[in-house]
Amino acid sequence: MKLFMLFVIMVGIISICLLHNYHYHHEEAQEMLLLFDDSTPPDTPTTSTNTRKHTRTRQKVTESLRLKQQQLEYQQEFLQKQKLIREQRQKQGFSPGQKQRQKLQSQLQSKQKNNNNTDTETDTDITIAMKRQRDRTLRKEQQQQQQPQPQQQQQQQQMNIILFYADDWTMKVLGKLDPHKIVQTPNIDEMANNGMLFTNNCVTTSVCWASRSTLSTGTYLGVHKHTMPFDEAKFETKHWKETLYPKMKSSFRHGGGNYYTGLFGKWHKLEIGKELDQAFHERQLYYGHHWEDRNGQLRHVTDLNQEDSIQFLEKWHTKFNVGSSQQTQQQKPPRPFFLTTAFFATHARDGQLPSYQPKNETRLAMYPDWPASKHVPTPPTATERHYTELPPFLGQQSNNEGRTRWLNRFEPKDFQTNIKDMYSMATEVDAAIGAIIAYTKQIGVYNNTMLIFTTDNGNLHGEHGLAEKWYPFEESIRVPLVIQDPRMPKHRRGTISDAWTLNVDLAPTILGAASIEPASFMQGRDISDLYLLQEEEGQQLQQPQQEEERKLSQSSPSVVLFSNDEMKKKMKWRHDWFYEFNLGTQKDGLDHPWKMYIDASFALVTDEWKYVQWPQHDGYEQLFHRSMDPYDEWDLLNTLLRNRTNTLGSNTKSNGGIGGGEVNIQTTKKIYDRMKKRFQIVKDRAQDGKLI
Repeated sequence: MKLFMLFVIMVGIISICLLHNYHYHHEEAQEMLLLFDDSTPPDTPTTSTNTRKHTRTRQKVTESLRLKQQQLEYQQEFLQKQKLIREQRQKQGFSPGQKQRQKLQSQLQSKQKNNNNTDTETDTDITIAMKRQRDRTLRKEQQQQQQPQPQQQQQQQQMNIILFYADDWTMKVLGKLDPHKIVQTPNIDEMANNGMLFTNNCVTTSVCWASRSTLSTGTYLGVHKHTMPFDEAKFETKHWKETLYPKMKSSFRHGGGNYYTGLFGKWHKLEIGKELDQAFHERQLYYGHHWEDRNGQLRHVTDLNQEDSIQFLEKWHTKFNVGSSQQTQQQKPPRPFFLTTAFFATHARDGQLPSYQPKNETRLAMYPDWPASKHVPTPPTATERHYTELPPFLGQQSNNEGRTRWLNRFEPKDFQTNIKDMYSMATEVDAAIGAIIAYTKQIGVYNNTMLIFTTDNGNLHGEHGLAEKWYPFEESIRVPLVIQDPRMPKHRRGTISDAWTLNVDLAPTILGAASIEPASFMQGRDISDLYLLQEEEGQQLQQPQQEEERKLSQSSPSVVLFSNDEMKKKMKWRHDWFYEFNLGTQKDGLDHPWKMYIDASFALVTDEWKYVQWPQHDGYEQLFHRSMDPYDEWDLLNTLLRNRTNTLGSNTKSNGGIGGGEVNIQTTKKIYDRMKKRFQIVKDRAQDGKLI
């Protein structure tokens, strides 16, 4: 009975509430009708209270409707603008959402209108930025198409990276590139067979400390300002956390790659503990000697490079339980590693004899003295005549340090001993690389590890009667680069690219492999663009470099495989570049401190030509025809234009010099004018920190 009464009371309460709500809304609706009922005569009698009430209500409703109408108009206007923007982007070939590229396009168009007379060869910052943005967009689209399923994505891990960074290693000190097939580097050669070899890879400044700072910053010497060894690198101090190694180590939250980082061997830059802690989890720094004291035992420096690198990998393997039974499928993939093995070899001991000190077993087994093994041929330009033909400030009237180090090292009486000692050290570096690679296979990470081999600068082995680096001779500026990348398509592996790759490209390339955006100040490009961009459909393959490319193209007709040369053109890769050796503070090099000792020099290098300028000697200039004169023998500017002779014809040959055609004053003058103009453009871009 009580429950029944309670039920009746609750029904009554609910009925009263509903009735009240009905009357409230009914009255409100009546007011709304009155407000907007045009049939009501304007002189209808109403009380003052009702008039005020109706007026306030009318004002509120009118304001509310006005705001809603305004909001609706704004939305329609915004949607119309978005539609127009999408249509414009589609017409221009842009994908939706790429605001930056549209902005760059508009900037480029306006700049072109204002600069119709600008040199056609000039690459503006806008065009290069557009290329980079386009490359990144294409890469992201390909990655999205190949995006793994959620279960697979859990198990997918970042790529590990090992940088084998040698010292004073010119292009021909590599088994695959040695014209005489004497030097033995089987492990680096195997990397080239599994990856790509870059035969026009160069350094922008050929000296140890500057090149290593370029590796870290991705910038020219004139930008990072590390002009003297052991001096404070001003640029890196200011922007240190944005350079290569701190970015690789820092966490995802701070825009980094969350890599486990280590460096073992030569650093030759800032050695401030706090900054090194921000860059490396593990490190051991040593260089300057071929034999080091380690725990009371004399050890060869290359053996220490190998041992420390493998111990780093062992620690990483143990720390993250990689491949162990304790790692379940539900666990996240292990933290990737970034290892830099920084060899001191094949750097000579400056001012000491013997200059090169390999291990005896390597020297005796691999490169014994004659007659047990054949002589190493001397370079074509290692003659007294080539030394006397140098400009006076480099030759007989100078205190050239390159000539000083040539004495007792690459003089004819010492050449065989020292070149075989140096080759022995190169083979020891190769053996260490082989051991480190073997360990990655042992712990099961080889197939997910990117391998890079390169060096800080080249070296003269008696060419032009000189030793060492510094100068813009071919042997000094061109250095080997081998990249073995797990992402590389099969038809690219084992091929050669002659694209102009530079050491400013290394930092963007490594960061790109780690899926990290390069710092805004980095001047180089991601080298993987030369082998990772997916080929397009509907175009014909022209002159494929490998028979395998032909087979793949025939078996998959919808996929077009471009040759490496076509990829270079498709990516609009650089066709020239600027070289500098200037340890002063002024861009013109006039305050360079080592005049007549190691002179400042600038150069513009192209496929065909090389223009050289020596700023401290009244802007002394040289011009070499690279494609016909690969050894920098014939300075056409001073031979022809300064009235030494009238022509260099088909009979003018000397050890690979110019031949097979005539070069006259008229053509030389035309090329000289064009090169000098282009030189100033590229020089300004590089020294101002622009993209190259």
